[in-house]
Amino acid sequence: PSMLGTRGAVGASFTLAEVNLPLLLVLGRDLPLVAVGAVLTSGAVTWCLGAVLAARWSRLGDQVLRVRLGAVLVAAGIAGSTLAGVPAVPLVLPVLAWGVAGLGIGMTFSTSSVLVLDAAAGGSYGVSSSALQLNDYLVTSTVLAVGSVGFAGFVGSAPVAGAVLLVGLAVGVALLASLTAARIRTT
Repeated sequence: PSMLGTRGAVGASFTLAEVNLPLLLVLGRDLPLVAVGAVLTSGAVTWCLGAVLAARWSRLGDQVLRVRLGAVLVAAGIAGSTLAGVPAVPLVLPVLAWGVAGLGIGMTFSTSSVLVLDAAAGGSYGVSSSALQLNDYLVTSTVLAVGSVGFAGFVGSAPVAGAVLLVGLAVGVALLASLTAARIRTT
């Protein structure tokens, strides 16, 4: 359960931030969509880097530690990306923070799959894999739906504040992932 909870929360937090960060950059910073795409690409590139480091860097050999560290990096990176809503903050800081979030999810996401399958009792890999996928979709879609309803309340009066609030909500979900990651035990 801790592994599924961590996986669901870290995936939902990253997706919630990834969906709302473009709103924040367009509405709050008046960035063109090409620039917003470049910001999101930084997270995709570091996601790949995190997965490669997780698989090949011996210092990240402990899978549970890797998931815990990754969850913390996702939370910190998303928290830093909320700075995109503060025009006085140089844009490079939230972009770098988004890269940190990407690095964290790259370390966490594939590793959590391995941990769930390792914990599958008596060869119940299909059941565990199904639970993993269903968990991903249900948690992420629920968080996105709740966030969208919340954003609807801000659209007419304060859309930038609404986008900041949703990215902040993503931080809260990522912190929840960090808490559940602390409970992961391997057999």
